[in-house]
Amino acid sequence: MRFHAGRMAVQAPVTIASDGPATRLTARLRQAQQFTVEAWVTPADAVQTGPARIVSLSLDTSKRALTLGQDKSRYDFRLRTSVTSDNGTPSTPAPDGSAAPRRTHVVATRTPDGVVKLWLDGREARSEEHT
Repeated sequence: MRFHAGRMAVQAPVTIASDGPATRLTARLRQAQQFTVEAWVTPADAVQTGPARIVSLSLDTSKRALTLGQDKSRYDFRLRTSVTSDNGTPSTPAPDGSAAPRRTHVVATRTPDGVVKLWLDGREARSEEHT
């Protein structure tokens, strides 16, 4: 793991976890009502069951604030809102086959008006309203 210019680069499989709740982060996300989650991903398995977590902010495996993951052959973004479950479903999925075993720039965004977008290599792959 490396840090450079406010970014963290993870070059090998690793679990990064806090000792306690990320209360400051979740409070700021709620206050801002907007965010971006960004990752460069190279799946080792093109049919991973999941969502296999790439980036996740959650209490446990079924109560999540947000998760960028891989579900079978596609990337999937889950976000807990007033219209989704504690597990962030229904999710915002990318197209089937999007999680091919190649390096992909995956970005999930949420705007203050509740629009969630999933971007793959700079192209919008999905847009949904999650107010």
